[in-house]
Amino acid sequence: MERCIFSILEELSIDLRDICSSLKRFRDTDYDWNRLEKSIVKYGVLNPLEVLVCNNFDPLENKMCKYRVGNGNHRILILKKLYPPTYKVKIKINNNVLNK
Repeated sequence: MERCIFSILEELSIDLRDICSSLKRFRDTDYDWNRLEKSIVKYGVLNPLEVLVCNNFDPLENKMCKYRVGNGNHRILILKKLYPPTYKVKIKINNNVLNK
């Protein structure tokens, strides 16, 4: 039986434009978007976004996507609303490793 282990490869800061989200719009109506936005404005992003390296074309954003958010999709949408594409974001690059 195989199991998947989520391991951190490295932490770094990258441009906001290099990250794509699984969420494309503020469509989650039960989510408190205003509270999250106020928190980010006041405190910043407290924990790095967890991303996977993908280097794929994202048709919804119409661009190449270097990283895809695994944990932090709500935060990335707020960040893209508030800041320019060159804004630096702290990320953790994750890697899924299969062990047998």
